[in-house]
Amino acid sequence: MKKEFSNRRDFLLKSSLLFGGIVAISVVPHYNYANENKEGTQKLRWPYKILDPLEASKFGYEGYYRGECCYGTVFGIINALNKLFPKEYSNFPVEMFYYGRGGAAGWGTLCGALNGASAIITLIAGNNYLPLVNELIGWYTLEPFPSKDHDNYGKFKNQVQSISNSPLCHISVTKWCKAAKIKEGSKERSDRCAKVTGDVVKKAVMILNDWHRNRFVPTYKVDKSFADCISCHVDRNGALNNSKGTMDCVQCHERHEI
Repeated sequence: MKKEFSNRRDFLLKSSLLFGGIVAISVVPHYNYANENKEGTQKLRWPYKILDPLEASKFGYEGYYRGECCYGTVFGIINALNKLFPKEYSNFPVEMFYYGRGGAAGWGTLCGALNGASAIITLIAGNNYLPLVNELIGWYTLEPFPSKDHDNYGKFKNQVQSISNSPLCHISVTKWCKAAKIKEGSKERSDRCAKVTGDVVKKAVMILNDWHRNRFVPTYKVDKSFADCISCHVDRNGALNNSKGTMDCVQCHERHEI
């Protein structure tokens, strides 16, 4: 009798665990993260359709005021995609991108808008991300920010523009604050960064749209003013090959002869 009770109890316990596992799996949002192709490399399979860059840009501006720059770019693009693919994107964990604000927890490194947009480009394009992200970052370094696209709904209109020549939050914000004669902690600077967030969303969507149509052609090239620095310090076959990166180096380092 005891043995029969024990067997029945084990059966019920195992059955409840199995049922609980099935229920848990059924309520977790389904994300088709990756599938392996014949070559063994992984490609992300998140769906994408042509988006309206201006609509997504406005979402990005609004997203900045929810969670700042990195969150804002992700919010902008995902919000636009959610209108087309609610099953896939309605539960997307946008909150995980809070960390990127102010160049990652306020450290002033990679602009949070670039950080978030690059993540979504990679989510969509998978292993094809490199030329797309490179184009986005290169464009950012040469673009006068903020654009006038947001003036009809932004908090501050016709703001001063500046060119960072860098993807770093520290340099981008500092140059703008000096040009505008505005303090970093001001509402004007926050609105400037909200607009930059929207501008980056717009450009990222334009890049993704071109890639989706098989029309993407990269245009950014390293400027000749520092191309020789990179060929020597960065390139694997360079004379020194003792550095990393393709940023404009001469704005922080003096040129020298070897």
